[in-house]
Amino acid sequence: LETILLLVDNILKAPRDGRYRHISLSNPNVQKRLASVEGGIELLVALGFRESESGLTFPFDRDLAHLAARRLELQ
Repeated sequence: LETILLLVDNILKAPRDGRYRHISLSNPNVQKRLASVEGGIELLVALGFRESESGLTFPFDRDLAHLAARRLELQ
């Protein structure tokens, strides 16, 4: 959950920075902290991330207020 909160915080702090909006599922740290945890990927999708060929992406047209509200619920 800490990793997901960090990912969300990065997007909220720098919403125009594309590097925070993409998660590569081939990254070993992502595999260890998210993909191997039951429900980890599903939670990211529920937060608004979309699956792509290279991983997960939080689209630029997604509502950041919605993401911020979901972040508060996760705390």
